[in-house]
Formats: sequence, structure tokens, C-alpha cells
Amino acid sequence: MVWGLTIFGVVLLLMVLFLLLPLQLYINTDSNQYFAQMGYVAKASLQGDEAEILRVKMQILGHRFFLYPLRWKKDQRKKGSPRKKSRRKKPGGRWFIQILKAFSIRKFELNLDTGDYVTNAKLYPVFGLVNHYFANCKVNYQGNNYLVCDLRSRPWRILKSFIHL
Repeated sequence: MVWGLTIFGVVLLLMVLFLLLPLQLYINTDSNQYFAQMGYVAKASLQGDEAEILRVKMQILGHRFFLYPLRWKKDQRKKGSPRKKSRRKKPGGRWFIQILKAFSIRKFELNLDTGDYVTNAKLYPVFGLVNHYFANCKVNYQGNNYLVCDLRSRPWRILKSFIHL
């Protein structure tokens, strides 16, 4: 009985700690860094690979391994058997907006050159308005394009956004 309560308490404590860990999504197109990190426990980053084009580097509790998401898997079913069609409704975009609201933007930088000076001139006042209220957006005429986005949240905030749907 005591061991059961102890195990239950440890599992409950680990679940609470998991919900309180910080979650970070980071995108930097200038230095080609793309990763999602959960505290110091887990990190998944996208990397280029010569043979497979793309690989995912996973680090969980100090153990490192690679996943290759673009590898083709052989189809397990027979070729003559039809696929079952599900009759579910298509989900709306409301859940995506709720999840985005759960994240806070720590850093957002956009440096854009469309290649057309007229379009750049039209974007200049829009970016000026956005800079005043939200983020750091710039228009340039030198061909530089990059995006830096650092989003942070906690798993309990994302779970709360799912509950409020």
C-alpha cells in the first residue's frame, strides 16, 4: 500500500514538473537554426543532410539520435485492398489560433526584400506600423531576407488552450 502511494506520488510529481517546463520554438533563417526545446530535458532540431536532404536531431535526457522523416516507407497493406474512409468533419482553424495564443513572442525580426522596389515601397509604411506595435520588421533594397522568431510557452498553457476550445 505504501509503495503504491509512493509510486503514484512520484508519477504525479513528474507530470506536474512536465507541465511546468518551458517550451521554446526557435526559427532563424539567417543562421539556419530551427529547433523546439523543452527545458533541458528534450530538444529536436532540423538539420540539413547530404544524403537524405533533411534530418531531425533529437536529444532526450542526454541521449542523441537522428530521425529521417523523408525516407519512404514501404506500404504495409495489399495493393488491391481499398483504404477505409473516415467520416470525420474537417477541423476548423480555431484550434490553431488558440494554440498560437498560448505562446508568447520573445523575439521577432523580419528583414525582407521582395525584389520589386514598388512593392518594397508599399510595404515600408505597413512595417512601420507593425514596428510601432508588435515586432521588428524591416524592408531593404539589397536582397537580404531573413526571419528570426523565438516563441515560448509552457505545456500547461497549451493544454489549457485545448480545454477552452
